[in-house]
Amino acid sequence: MVCAEAKTAGSLIRYLGNNVNGDILEVGAGSGSFSQAIAEVASHLVSIEPSRKFCMELDRKLERIENAESYCGTLSSFVASKGEEGAVRKFDRIMYTHVLEHIPDDVSELKLAKQQLQLNGKAIIVVPSMPRLYGSVDSLSGHQRRFTLNELRTVAELAGFEVESIRYFNPIAIAPYWLLYRIIGVKSVGSGQLGLYDRNFVPLAYKMMWIFGGRIPGINLIAVLRVPHEISDK
Repeated sequence: MVCAEAKTAGSLIRYLGNNVNGDILEVGAGSGSFSQAIAEVASHLVSIEPSRKFCMELDRKLERIENAESYCGTLSSFVASKGEEGAVRKFDRIMYTHVLEHIPDDVSELKLAKQQLQLNGKAIIVVPSMPRLYGSVDSLSGHQRRFTLNELRTVAELAGFEVESIRYFNPIAIAPYWLLYRIIGVKSVGSGQLGLYDRNFVPLAYKMMWIFGGRIPGINLIAVLRVPHEISDK
């Protein structure tokens, strides 16, 4: 993800509005770049992260936030650790912000995610888009893929979700991303690049999203998925 997540997290939460509330499970929280912003709108937040290195920083960031807790592990290990309690505890929202592209079996992951949701629950998914942009940073970051809109829709539906919306984000970053990571092959993202992205690209990108409804292809996709109504009615 080419952005300073700690600064852009607030913009994403504001864009999602009422789609982010209640008891929230954040999968792949990393060092907590999004966690603090999510905690501000959550009734309670559980952030899970498989990397022990990132878990240490995540713990530090969340330890003083009363409505947040962390868990070091994957979603499957988190569910297993809860035993019978896990079968009872359900969440209103589950969030994957730049995580699903790292997981080889994304359909199975989302099936398990759906099982953790309330009957009216939603999953919020943010992933890199446009496979032709796959470049040096994607490879070094361990990205299995970049998604097309139809691919993300198919994965969501195979997992049993209904797609409420899928929107493109940030068309203005396509050319710089292609130049830096496809043509030049830059192998890291410096703080200068991140600061420039935050100050200039992100505000304009969200304005364009509001104006054009996320229909113009961009470097990311933001999806809101819901548990099907027919399941909720049973």
